Amino acid sequence: MQKQFLFVMLLALFVNCMPMFSEEYSHNFRTKDFQQGMKTVDGVVEWTLDTDGPLAGIDDPKLHCGTTDKAISYLTLSTSSIKGEISSVSVVADCAQRQTATLEVKVGEKVFTYLDEPRGVVRANDKADTLFDFRGSSSGEISIKLSYAKKTKNALYIGKVVITYNDGTEEVIRLDEAVDNSTAITKAVSNGKQAVELHRTLSPDYWNTFCVPFAISADAINSTFGGAEIREFSGRVEGGVMIFTKTDSIKAGTPYLVKLVTRVENPKFVDVPITEVQPSAVQDETGLYAFVGIYSPYKLKTDGTEQFLGNGDYLKIPESEERATMNGMRAYFRLLVKQDGSGAKISIIDSTTTDISQLAISPGKTRKGVYTINGQHVGQSLQGLPQGIYIVDGHKIAIK
Repeated sequence: MQKQFLFVMLLALFVNCMPMFSEEYSHNFRTKDFQQGMKTVDGVVEWTLDTDGPLAGIDDPKLHCGTTDKAISYLTLSTSSIKGEISSVSVVADCAQRQTATLEVKVGEKVFTYLDEPRGVVRANDKADTLFDFRGSSSGEISIKLSYAKKTKNALYIGKVVITYNDGTEEVIRLDEAVDNSTAITKAVSNGKQAVELHRTLSPDYWNTFCVPFAISADAINSTFGGAEIREFSGRVEGGVMIFTKTDSIKAGTPYLVKLVTRVENPKFVDVPITEVQPSAVQDETGLYAFVGIYSPYKLKTDGTEQFLGNGDYLKIPESEERATMNGMRAYFRLLVKQDGSGAKISIIDSTTTDISQLAISPGKTRKGVYTINGQHVGQSLQGLPQGIYIVDGHKIAIK
């Protein structure tokens, strides 16, 4: 007479960062799982054991059916509790010494294959567990059958079972400012729209440099950031000043300056396709001035040719090699121009400005009074001066 044992166990889900964005269920079966029949647990996977042999080896680390006294021809484990598209079912299986068994896996109406064959051949292995990795694509009831060609007084064993599947829930790609994101970005490029979470903080107290491998619409900026000012480098340089212009959206791979109205930590964007594997550098026509995006941590040069936007919106040179690494999803300034002692002749100006705007520069050896960008002293105030850019007490001022 056939015996049926019902086992209900907790479903453990583990999210994998695999290209298929699958989830994984894993359980190591033991005989005592079925000793008391059915159990009920919240969030369950319900397994049914069907066998024509006896349960044995209650303390064994595997499910053990059949003995040298009571014959067995098969055991089958089945479940309908795992929803979604199944892509692989891996099984640790074993049998008695000097015996050969057959292992088969079926999902719904689909027979999964092991090494392109519809079944795996199981032989006794005392030294190590043998893992049979069955592949396919189907949904529905999962059936794992281990059998002998005929009923025999010997044992059959099933240990660990690992099932990979996609249940259709949203998979989140996480890009972390502190790690190399190149592999994650490359893998995600061909996967269409997806959810992306940035592990970084953006402050409302200063301009944040910002560069990501996906585009962000104006609506998404408002909904995710709660509103923000955005500036992009126009590629124009006037009197040593890099001109940044206003925009309301973000292009993939392009560096920007972003100023928020409130602090935002680890922003998440939904339904965005990752399209740019490499960040870009936006430069002027001479190639001497550039705004360079990065996705992963980057070590800046300390010779003054690569500067970052620091506290107070100053352009700064790294203090040392040890403190020269910039976190990812940001941008730096590449300046292949000679700079004098008044500080970097580089700054940020919004082209929509119509009157005097104070622009932050690197604090260097400041000189009191008003100077032209060539260093000529022209007085103590801006009153009566023609349009242009001046250094006033160490700060760059534009009169437009």
